[in-house]
Amino acid sequence: MPRFDDETKARLDILIARYPTPRAALLPALWVAQEVYGGWLPPEAMQEVADHLGVAPSDVAGVATFYTMYN
Repeated sequence: MPRFDDETKARLDILIARYPTPRAALLPALWVAQEVYGGWLPPEAMQEVADHLGVAPSDVAGVATFYTMYN
């Protein structure tokens, strides 16, 4: 079940506006998702980020699993 409510989507849209492309906002978007999902990034969270940014889920998973700052 999606957890990104309108407020979360608005936060992501503000972040996306700061970058030249939506993909460039991937790291801060993952921070928001991790916060919304209670401190970790289950597959559902990564899918929501991918859907909102319009990037491939595999790209999101690759970034999320590469950096140790994401759980």
